[in-house]
Amino acid sequence: MSFEDVSPREAHERLNGAGSEWIYIDVRSEVEFDAGHPVGAVNIPIFHLDPITQQMRPNPDFEKVVTEHFAKARPLILACQKGGRSARAAQILSGSGFEKLANMVGGFGGLYDESGQLVEEGWEAAGLPVTEDAPAGARYADLQSKD
Repeated sequence: MSFEDVSPREAHERLNGAGSEWIYIDVRSEVEFDAGHPVGAVNIPIFHLDPITQQMRPNPDFEKVVTEHFAKARPLILACQKGGRSARAAQILSGSGFEKLANMVGGFGGLYDESGQLVEEGWEAAGLPVTEDAPAGARYADLQSKD
């Protein structure tokens, strides 16, 4: 299993480079995605919030939905709130044969150590483009419903 770690600024550069084929997959929950995400992001949660227990539970369709919408040769940047869920997503997809994966360390909100010190600035704090809007096909409900 292999993937590389990138910072939010590196991810932004890759996404916006000339002729870029990189896709940003936000693996946070639908609620987190709707509250704000990078411009151009696609939401495929690796976990869902259970409405009864209020605990996160694995999304059994994560790998299937990614595979249905993206070729295994397509470069993917995986990101969550801090970088942990996206690292897990990268492991899963690497094991499924995806060839070019990057885990965005620091995620959308930033990564902090045990003492509360910032380790890696997040996408939002870096001042990178954020929106609450999403075009058709970018929200999980759209992607999940396609055959």
